[in-house]
Amino acid sequence: MKYKLVVLDIDGTLNNRLHAVSKQNLQAIEEARKEGVIVTLATGRSFGNMRHVVQRTKVNHPVVTNDGAFIVSPQTEEVFFEKRIPREATVGIIDLF
Repeated sequence: MKYKLVVLDIDGTLNNRLHAVSKQNLQAIEEARKEGVIVTLATGRSFGNMRHVVQRTKVNHPVVTNDGAFIVSPQTEEVFFEKRIPREATVGIIDLF
């Protein structure tokens, strides 16, 4: 079976214990691309906090950020998808405490 898409998590998966993307992982990403596989990222981080990983891995497909609440273009930072918790719900949650 040939994969068409690989979506990588950053923390604890792509990053090593030094919080950096290893040369080995970068090589694996490049090999996947050579095979025609689309490689992108998904993370709990905001786009601003993952920008350096996007640059290091040369990801040019939309990335999933904020635990799935946003899908963002790494080139233009255009938001393709956004799902926020409604204000009324957040007020209700705060009232519980």
